[in-house]
Amino acid sequence: MLAGVLGGAGVVLAGLLVIVGSSFAGADDGTPEVGECVAITDDSKDDLEYETTGCGTAASDHKVAQVRQNYTSCGNGDYSEITQGSTRLCLIPDVAVGDCQRLPGATSGGVSVPTGIDTKVPCGSPEADVKIVTSVRSGIGESACPEDTENYSAFNDPPKTICLKWLH
Repeated sequence: MLAGVLGGAGVVLAGLLVIVGSSFAGADDGTPEVGECVAITDDSKDDLEYETTGCGTAASDHKVAQVRQNYTSCGNGDYSEITQGSTRLCLIPDVAVGDCQRLPGATSGGVSVPTGIDTKVPCGSPEADVKIVTSVRSGIGESACPEDTENYSAFNDPPKTICLKWLH
């Protein structure tokens, strides 16, 4: 996840994730379709492993926001990406207020370049790095977040802003 900086917080998540997936499942050609959700089942390997799952469930980590062909960019936004061949899935977190996420490579002490892909985890887990404090259907970014928010992710297509608070 690429996230923005909020005034005074000094917290930045930098780096756009481009992760090569194993095989796509979903459409007739095997590619998940826009609106489908994926659960990351193993991000510890060179090839990310995932499966399609119901959106809004505890297992669902990301929703497919766009499917791009011929190496086309996801455009403006903090998308995570899964690329196989010339097909790119542009993903947004499938999270709700109160959900927590593990952000690989994340630290609460400054700049971080994620080394994997963010996933939902129980908030009481030692793996939990951030908690979702607001999620709005607008790509406006920082101004959509409460004052005590420490970080955010904004997406243009579809428009969405997710506001985060560090847990440690």
